[in-house]
Amino acid sequence: MRKKLASIPATARAGEEYQRGIYSAEFTQLTYEALLISAEKQLASGKGVIVDATFGDRKHRRLFLNRAGSLKIPVIFLECRADENSIRRRLEERAKSVREASDGTWEIYQRMRRDFHPLSEIPQEHHLPIDTEHALLHDLDRIEELL
Repeated sequence: MRKKLASIPATARAGEEYQRGIYSAEFTQLTYEALLISAEKQLASGKGVIVDATFGDRKHRRLFLNRAGSLKIPVIFLECRADENSIRRRLEERAKSVREASDGTWEIYQRMRRDFHPLSEIPQEHHLPIDTEHALLHDLDRIEELL
């Protein structure tokens, strides 16, 4: 969504520094607002929605939680977790792919991790941590239970 808003091809590298350009706080806010509008359109057409985003800031999570509450639809925040070595390896592999949409690097990840607001305000019934080091079949069952 972020690159779409900036009229940048999805697989093009934005080349922006952390929290600058399309990754600035202002553009990030626009991105989350656009994600919410897009999700609402999908929901209005009777479809389910998965929003793939970092949700590192409480205000962005609150935006989605409040809207879901007003629409009386279930929402779950899946918190993907992995060990640092796996994250670094995955980021390095992504950087080699010309088809990869991510601009993420190890350095950016470290800064994002430092700035990430824990999901402590999310009620347990709306928060599911997932260990991405293991098969996700058990997690899929748990997601279905929560929805």
